Amino acid sequence: MNNAIYPLFPCPLMICAREYAFSESEREFLASLEFANNTGNSMSTDDQVLDRDELKPLRQFIEEQIAIYARNLLSIRSDNEIYITQSWINRSGEGEFHPKHKHPNRVVSGD
Repeated sequence: MNNAIYPLFPCPLMICAREYAFSESEREFLASLEFANNTGNSMSTDDQVLDRDELKPLRQFIEEQIAIYARNLLSIRSDNEIYITQSWINRSGEGEFHPKHKHPNRVVSGD
C-alpha cells in the first residue's frame, strides 16, 4: 500500500461577492458595546451580538453568505442547517493586534 494524503480539514476562504454597508445606527450600536481586555486587543463582553435587534440586517447578510458557502462549496443539502453559535466584536487600537488563535470543532468561522 502506498502512502496517501487526504485533505480532510482544508481551510477554504470565501470572499463575499458584495460588501455589507453598516448603517449609522449599527455603527452607533457597535460603538456603545462594552469591551473587556483580550490578548492584544479588546473583545465585547456580549458574545451573542448578532442576536441583538440592532444587528438584525447584519445577521441576515451573514446567514445568506453562510448558505451560499454551504451550498456552493460544501454541497450541503438545504435540509441540513449551519447555524451561528456565538458572535462578538474584537476591537484593536493603535499598537494592538488580533491574536493568533484557532476555532476547533466548527464548520465555518467568520474571522
